[in-house]
Amino acid sequence: MKKKIMIVLLLFGLIFQTKIVKAASGSLSVSSRNVIVGNSFTVSVYVNQAAAWNFHVTSSGPVSGCTIKQADATADAMNTSKSFQTTCTATGAGTINISLSGDVTGVEDGNAVGLYGSTTVTVSNPAPPPTPAPTPSPSPTPSPTPAPSYNPTPSNNNNSNNRNNNIQSPVTAGEEKSSNANIKEISIENFQLKKNDDVNYSLIVNHIVEDITIKAIAEDEKSSVKGAGKVKLKVGDNKFEIIVTAENGDTKTYYVNVKRKENEYPISDIDDALKEKDKIVSIIIKDEDKITKDILDKIKKSKKQVSFKKVDDEKNDIYTWTIDGNKLGQLVEFSPKINFEFKRKDKFDTKAGFRTGKYIELSSMKIPKSTLKINVKNTFKDGEKVNVYYYDEDKNEIVLVKDNIIVKGNEVEFTTTKGKNYFITRATIDKTSKNYFKPLAIIESVALVVLGILLFQKNGSKNESKYNSDNSSKEDKTVEIVE
Repeated sequence: MKKKIMIVLLLFGLIFQTKIVKAASGSLSVSSRNVIVGNSFTVSVYVNQAAAWNFHVTSSGPVSGCTIKQADATADAMNTSKSFQTTCTATGAGTINISLSGDVTGVEDGNAVGLYGSTTVTVSNPAPPPTPAPTPSPSPTPSPTPAPSYNPTPSNNNNSNNRNNNIQSPVTAGEEKSSNANIKEISIENFQLKKNDDVNYSLIVNHIVEDITIKAIAEDEKSSVKGAGKVKLKVGDNKFEIIVTAENGDTKTYYVNVKRKENEYPISDIDDALKEKDKIVSIIIKDEDKITKDILDKIKKSKKQVSFKKVDDEKNDIYTWTIDGNKLGQLVEFSPKINFEFKRKDKFDTKAGFRTGKYIELSSMKIPKSTLKINVKNTFKDGEKVNVYYYDEDKNEIVLVKDNIIVKGNEVEFTTTKGKNYFITRATIDKTSKNYFKPLAIIESVALVVLGILLFQKNGSKNESKYNSDNSSKEDKTVEIVE
């Protein structure tokens, strides 16, 4: 019995021996989370205990000059800690999104460690200057009313009339000009404008909206309005000023902030997306979304390419289905959701020789012909060549889908086939070859066999019976590609 325990401990030591090292790391920070339009702030990236680094900082929103791109290593190949900074300027009201991605490598383990993060900066408009009180115009001093003049010798009966005609009226004072520079109404044609406070208004429109018409009416008819009319929109934040000038020259400025979305839509706005001039449009999907026959029919009629993207909280692509309206045949509803684990991973790993890579499992049994892009940032690096396989459960075979795919932009792209379970790996898996196993895989396999004999000998036949029973109840995993 003691001998068996020693064997078990020895095998665990071979498999799970680790060396504790101090890994390289990094972080992202900003000098201020709240700034005023026109002000600047600093973005910093701190690299800790690294001998090499390759990262970049990007930004979106109302900002300029907010990027960092670094790829370097220490001259002596030893670890160091240092920071990198850039100055950013807020160009308009809204939210600035700042993202960090890349990796750092330390001397101790020599492995690249993913470096990523994000933060936001809120940009506000400066408070409008107070409206000065109007200076009243001085009233002219009325001329004194002269005493009535009488003719001492009445000559006829018109004396009373002559007396009345000789009475003079006082001079009327000039009227004061209006200082009212208030707005009565601001609106945008065909849209519902939101009033945020007395002088700020906002609106969010889809990417398809290229221009809008601003209408503005002053409270005082004698006031003039400048800044209304038809205006063009750029993607992102657009700020327009409406200036009301009172009769006496006083002015008041109102701000209309319009955000034009990127060329990405929720699946509920598929109709607007297909009206885009671009040949390729993007739809952001959620796990519960379904791509229905009606949606596919609209894509087919539009003859556009539609990319259905699943993104994370930082708006990074997780996976993308691209469907070409020119190549759609029979239309079937399907779920675009993808899982990154196999339910039958044990059988696949045994067949594939315990290769390292990324697992992909589709949710639907029938899908239209389409292209998949999978984010592999944490598994492979840009420029690496990988192979894609699917697992044919009926034949218990691993079938090549596409080989020598170059990783670009942290993504691997391939066309779906009849498989439901896919595997991306650097390795070449030859179903006719017996040399599946790397040295470490051999050790692990032998260890698992011995452990199974020592620890589960009595329950082996029972477990095997249960496993076979479970296998017989599994549904067919073959995916039908609808042409």
